[in-house]
Amino acid sequence: DGSPRREEEIEPFSEMLVHNDISLLKVIIFKLNREDAFKRLTGRRICPNCGKIYNIYYNPPPEENACEGCDGELEQREDDKPEVVNKRINEFEQHTVPVIQYFKEKYLAKTMEIDALKPIDQILEIIWSQISEYLNVHKV
Repeated sequence: DGSPRREEEIEPFSEMLVHNDISLLKVIIFKLNREDAFKRLTGRRICPNCGKIYNIYYNPPPEENACEGCDGELEQREDDKPEVVNKRINEFEQHTVPVIQYFKEKYLAKTMEIDALKPIDQILEIIWSQISEYLNVHKV
C-alpha cells in the first residue's frame, strides 16, 4: 500500500504537496519479493468472530483453521485467493513499480528501502530512528 500507486497519480500528488506546502521527509520502500508477497496474502486467515489475523505460513494458528482466542472458524478473504493475488501482484508490477522508480530517482537522498521480511518491531525501529533523526536535526 502507498500513494501514489499509478503514474497518472504522481502529478496530482506532487501538486497537492506544493499547494499545501508539504515536503517529503522520507520515501519508504518496503522490499518484498513476489513469492513472499504471494505467501503473505494467500496465507492470511481471519477470524470472523474476533478479527484475529493469522498466516498459515508465517503465523499459523495452533489448531488448523481455528482461532485460538474464540475458537471461531478462520476464513480467507476473497481478494486473498491465489488467482486474485496473482492479478494484484501483476498490477503492482505494471503500475506501481514505475512510480517507485520515479520516487527513487527524484528523491534519492530521501529514499530508504526496508526489508519487509524483518520483524515489525525492527521495521518500526528503523522508521522511528529516521524520523527522530530528522526531528533532532530540524528541531521541529
